[in-house]
Amino acid sequence: MRYPWLTALILVAAGALLAWQLARRSEATRTWLANSATLFALPSFRTQQRRYRVLMGSAAGAVLAAVCASAVLAGAPVDRRVENPALARRDLVLCLDASGSMLPYDGQILDHMREVSAHFSGERMALQMWSAQTVVKFSLTDDYQLIDDVLAEAAGVIRRGYMGEEGEYVLVSNELFDYLHGVDAPDGEEIASLVGDGLASCVLGFDHRDQERSRTVILVTDNEVQGPQIYTLEQAVKFATDQDVQIIALYPSPDGALTSEGEALRSLVEGAGGTFYQADDPGSVEGIVADIQAQQLVEAEGRNRVVETDRPRTAALWLAGSSLLLLALLAWRRL
Repeated sequence: MRYPWLTALILVAAGALLAWQLARRSEATRTWLANSATLFALPSFRTQQRRYRVLMGSAAGAVLAAVCASAVLAGAPVDRRVENPALARRDLVLCLDASGSMLPYDGQILDHMREVSAHFSGERMALQMWSAQTVVKFSLTDDYQLIDDVLAEAAGVIRRGYMGEEGEYVLVSNELFDYLHGVDAPDGEEIASLVGDGLASCVLGFDHRDQERSRTVILVTDNEVQGPQIYTLEQAVKFATDQDVQIIALYPSPDGALTSEGEALRSLVEGAGGTFYQADDPGSVEGIVADIQAQQLVEAEGRNRVVETDRPRTAALWLAGSSLLLLALLAWRRL
């Protein structure tokens, strides 16, 4: 509310006027009417008396509602929200390795990315899933309801559908198999986790190249490449750097140790100025994502602005409704 003092002033004035009127009525001279008991006992009189009391009570309520609504409108009700221009120029692509070895972790990571997106205020986000090929689940958008819905759906399908490993094979449900359609090689070749091609595809997911925007790829992978790639990981990292895209890598390591693939990923990402996070187990992803969120917001500190939007609708409806009720009561009284 822009002018709360004006609302308070109107309410105090209305209260003072009401108190003055009540005081005048209490001091008014009473006139006694002889032989009125018979009149008061008449059923028709009692009916009219009850009707009059209902009428006056309703009128008083309508007047009170109108005064309160007018006071609120005079105070100019507004909604206030905090925006940050820096966040409105941030683009993030969640680049998710959907190969079999990553499925035990993907569901948890998607859940925590939902928590991150819940704090967005102007940022855009995209989700790409890849293994031998890349599938875009949604392109860059600031439709946070869409983001939350898709992330929740993906996390749920992966959690329900991953059924463990049997030898060299990963067991998944038909639902998960259908959901990941397009990430595997179309001809059935044993090609998976092509991290170089996956990262390059995610870098190409950024638009508005002519605009000054902050671009970040959150690369989630174990870097266990199976099969030939168009881009090696080193080439893809250089491609991202040339496009001014920051890389944040999430590497799951259940035993707490880095494999040679993990060491290579860390070396390339940190060498390009990116950040590497190691997860000891799926449950530790929450803390890692929290660190990512804090890092993403550093540049936004001190640049918040408060945006006000007029919201007179509720008070105006109350004023209109109470005014119409008062007019209806007056018309009924005349009848």
